[in-house]
Amino acid sequence: MKALTLWRPWGFAFPPKDIENRKKRPWPSIIGERIALHEGNHYDYEGAKLIKDILGITEIPERRAGMIVATTRVVG
Repeated sequence: MKALTLWRPWGFAFPPKDIENRKKRPWPSIIGERIALHEGNHYDYEGAKLIKDILGITEIPERRAGMIVATTRVVG
């Protein structure tokens, strides 16, 4: 299975999402395939502040780097 790496803590934002839009089109070979979304080593501190502000929370649960947080099917 192929995987998409997300900078931590962006994986925290994925479970409630139904759609993820990207500017770059996926490789034709993965369209229709299921891929894993996992937490990378890099931590995005500015992103963490944005997530907390939007969700109205004070803490984001810590997840290990490399942890698979979801799977998804690439549709186009």
